[in-house]
Amino acid sequence: MQKYDMLVLKQHIYLLFVLHYLNCHIFNRFCCLFVFSNFFIGIFVLMIINTLFYHHFINLLKLHKRMFEKLFMLVKNNAGTAVIDNPAIPVKYHEAVINDASSSIIEVLKGQLETGRVKDLIGFFQFSGIYNNALVSSIINKFANKLNNFYGVEPAAAITTASNLITPVMQELVKESKNEKNIDFGLSNLLSKLSGNQKDMSVLVNRMMIA
Repeated sequence: MQKYDMLVLKQHIYLLFVLHYLNCHIFNRFCCLFVFSNFFIGIFVLMIINTLFYHHFINLLKLHKRMFEKLFMLVKNNAGTAVIDNPAIPVKYHEAVINDASSSIIEVLKGQLETGRVKDLIGFFQFSGIYNNALVSSIINKFANKLNNFYGVEPAAAITTASNLITPVMQELVKESKNEKNIDFGLSNLLSKLSGNQKDMSVLVNRMMIA
């Protein structure tokens, strides 16, 4: 398979899952339908042309789906006080809010990679003391904005809710990232998946851990 085809595939897969976890807040349902239909048409054509593409697509889809599901469960397990027992968030929105918390984490972490701040990202996972960390604050603010914009939660309450949920989730994520045998959240695996599996991040992670 050509390198270009693989790059397009990875970008489309990431878009697919981001749209799912954003719960179509950014795009209206018509736009979502348009994006998904074009995505699947493109994938279908490439599958017909190249059998190897089909196997790569299926494997990458399973890999990314597993990571997003694991992150969702990690958030959900910490959502008791912040979301489930929060009177400001109606029961019918609980799942959507957990989705938005998950997507906020993914968006900020992926943004770190895309803007070349890989060393800062690795440093965050390498050292303890995440309170008042700029990266965590970015995730909290992004999630709080979604709570305010999509669910009508007042700004002050949104910040409190976001902080109460994101902080313990990131603590657990940091803890799990230290086990490189963890296929979902081991730091090398996590960074590779966030980058769309465009490169193996283990060499860079190991080099920085030694430094």
